[in-house]
Amino acid sequence: MAFIYDNLTASVVSGMVILILFSVQMRATNSSVAQTGRNVALNQARTFATWLEQDLQRMGRNIPPGGQVFVPPSRKDTDASATDTTLSTEDAAFTFYYKNSPSSSGKTSVAYDIASETRDVGGTARTLYQLTRQRSGNEDGQSPPTLGYFDLQFVGANANRIDPKKASDQIRAIRVHFSVVPPFQNAETPLHEVHRMVVVPYTPAL
Repeated sequence: MAFIYDNLTASVVSGMVILILFSVQMRATNSSVAQTGRNVALNQARTFATWLEQDLQRMGRNIPPGGQVFVPPSRKDTDASATDTTLSTEDAAFTFYYKNSPSSSGKTSVAYDIASETRDVGGTARTLYQLTRQRSGNEDGQSPPTLGYFDLQFVGANANRIDPKKASDQIRAIRVHFSVVPPFQNAETPLHEVHRMVVVPYTPAL
């Protein structure tokens, strides 16, 4: 009887140890997943911000005064976001032009198109966006596929929003706000969305 009792006790203790180890392992796995998702979002946001800044600095390069530099985003007013319902599905959200050199015969066009998709993020359905860059009609780069929003604005000398269709001569900078959502999340995710802003100086073509 004592032998049976000892075996039963050992089995119970072993089972408890296994459950504790399993719980610790699950906790460590959840923590690792949360940290990995956070790090992915931070790295993607940093890389995309640098990419945007470098790309937008080309706007208007080598285009003589009076030449067309950009086509305003498809939006109903200066407060509407490019990833709101104002985005046209037929036209690019934003198009700009530049020349490789002053003597270049033609302009290079760059268009930002934005597509949306509903995805499950941490158990919640959410609309996410992805920006695709078209250069002279050919796909040439994409943003992370998990943008929470993307908003491009024209601003004046006092950082006030400018309507490019009405006062393009008052534009002094291009300002972009966007966010990146971690591709995988759980209850331990420390950061559910990474927000970034990019500001590029702009001198209007007169």
